[in-house]
This record gives sequence, C-alpha cells and structure tokens, in this order.
Amino acid sequence: MSTTDAFIIKHYTILTSFSHRSIYIKLTDTIGYIHYEAYLDSSDFHIALPIESVYQLITNCFAEDTGYNVNISVSGKTMTIRFHAQINGFIMFDFPVHIKEKLITTDGQLTLSFNRIEERQLQVERKTDKLVEDVNISLKNVVDEYRKVYADTQNEVETRCNNVQAIVDERCNNVQAIVDERCANIEVSINKWCADVQAIVDIRCNNVQAIVDTRCNNVQAIVDEQCANTILHLENTINNLESRIKKLESLILNSEIDIRMNTTFVSLSTTSITTPADNYLKFDKLYLFENLQQLHFIPITLCDLSKCHFPHLKELYLDGGGKTHFRSLLGISGMPNLEHISIINAPGLTAVNTILPPNHKIKSIHVKDCPGINMDGLSIYCRVNHIQLVKT
Repeated sequence: MSTTDAFIIKHYTILTSFSHRSIYIKLTDTIGYIHYEAYLDSSDFHIALPIESVYQLITNCFAEDTGYNVNISVSGKTMTIRFHAQINGFIMFDFPVHIKEKLITTDGQLTLSFNRIEERQLQVERKTDKLVEDVNISLKNVVDEYRKVYADTQNEVETRCNNVQAIVDERCNNVQAIVDERCANIEVSINKWCADVQAIVDIRCNNVQAIVDTRCNNVQAIVDEQCANTILHLENTINNLESRIKKLESLILNSEIDIRMNTTFVSLSTTSITTPADNYLKFDKLYLFENLQQLHFIPITLCDLSKCHFPHLKELYLDGGGKTHFRSLLGISGMPNLEHISIINAPGLTAVNTILPPNHKIKSIHVKDCPGINMDGLSIYCRVNHIQLVKT
C-alpha cells in the first residue's frame, strides 16, 4: 500500500510517496521550472529508524509542523534537503538528503520556453488591463463629478424659481385681498379708484412675471452653456488621453538604446547587429534586444563568450582577425537557441565540440583558417549529432 502527499514551500512544489521499502521525493522549482526527484531507501538516511518513521518525519518537516522544519539549498545540479525534527522537546533528528536534477528533454525545454513566454504575455496583459482600468475609472469619476454638479445646479435653479413663484403668488393674493376688502367697504364711492388700483396691480404682476421669466431663461442659458463647456472639456480630455496612449505605444515600438561606448543608438526592434569593436560594447544592454537573431563580431577581441547572453540569437559570426586573443567558446551556453555558427581566422581557438552544451540546437558550423582546431574530432562530432560542417 502506497501513501502520497503534496506540499508547497516557498517557490517549490513537493510531491512525496511511500511504498514498501522506498520513499519517492519530487521537487519542482516554479520559477526556473527545474525538476529534482529521487527514490530513497533506509540506507540513504543514516538514522536508526524504520523507513515508515523516516517518511513520517519527512512529511511533518515539509508540512512545517511545530518542532519540524526543512532547509532547501541547491549547488550545481544537486539539491540538498536538510530535515530537522524535535519530538517532545528532547528527541532530536537532523539528517540531509541529496537529490539530483532531472534532465529535461527537448520537448520539455520547448514546453519550458512556452511557459516563460506565456508568463511574460500574462504580465504584459495584466499591466495593460490595469492601465485601461485606471483610465476608465478616472474618466468615470470625472463624468460622475460633472453630472453631480449639473444636477445640483439644476435643482438649485428649480428651487429658486419655485420660491420666487411662491412669493409672487403670495403677494398677489395679499394685494387682491386688500383690494377686495377696500372695494367691499367703499364699493360705491371708490369704484373708479378700485379699478385703477386693480389695473396697477395687474401691471405690477405682469412686470414681476416678466422679470421672473427673464431670470429663469437667463439661468437656464447659463446652465446649458456650462454643461456644453463641461462636455466639450471632457471630450477634449478623452482625446488627449487617447493621443498620449498612441504616442506612448509608438515610442515603445520605435525606442532606441545605446549599445556602444561611443553612444551609437540601435532600435530595440532590430534583428541583426554587426560590430567591429566588441571591446567597447555595453554587454549589460544587449539582452534588451529580444528580436536579435544575428550577431557579427568583426573582429572579436574577447578571450571567450562568457559575457554573451542572447537567449533568442540564431546566427553567430566570429572573426578572430588572425590574432590569438579569442581562445575559447566558453559561455556559448548563454545562447540556447543558436543554430548557425561561423568561426573565421581564429588561430587561438583549439576546441569546439568539447565546449558545446549537451542540449544545443546548432545545425551548421563553418570553420575557416583555424589551425588550432582538431578538425577530425570535430567532423566525427558533427556526423554523430547531424550537424552540417563547412570547412574552407
């Protein structure tokens, strides 16, 4: 009967299982997508406990229970896991386990590359979505604020008009009551006077009504003009933001970077660079050229390629210039997608195939005027690995 457990510690996912006399441990680095796994028996732990108890100690340490902890370190292609357990406050166990890195096949390497590309794409999409969301929120806040101002202004205008109308109605009613009362008391003697008063009252009421209408129309015109200006300003703001976003996108696509000490600028979108003086190159900036496919050193004055890290490079041209400065291909592992390499007039170079990494993608090698290279050994290596060798 087998037991399987899973854990997560820092950036590692851990899978363990116990079956009969062996313990299986597998760790995956979720940052570098590197796998470490091993089958262990009781002789690998050097402690006087049954293997079932050892497995219980290991799972408790991975679970980081009270009194249990684990320390993970990597050296080269070997991972060291040190388990520390304190039981009941006085029984101590401290033992290490060494696990080798699991080699990744070509398909696995391709899957790893796709995972990294997808991760970068997701980061860019998240940043873009966040920027769009922030712009939308800002625009919504501006629109809501102006709508609120418009609504408050409209309500204030309506309130003032209602108050004025109420005052006018009240005053008209009061005047009418006074006139009616006086007319009733002296109706016979002052009919003409009452008629005159009534006429005066009507004129005043009409004047007041005209003034109120004029003021209401003026206020309405002012409100309409402010709303129109607000909407126009908002539209101009939106157009300005859209123009800035387009300019920003254009600047990113057409941006350049200086890669040489003499401030030569090269577009970030370039796919090929030829340099006649590599000792003045800014190697710390070359990695920014994500579309770089071809790199020509004419001549190369470096002693090796340890400063060169170009993950997307496919073609490399090295001209030694007839001098012995360039002596080794050490560092070519920093170009994992390299397919074609040309080595011209480099008498100081003595080895090629012994330096190439085991999982390279090289399809052709061109060698000319390099007397230090063992061409027989290189020919055998190329035939075995199906690489086209051109000797001139």
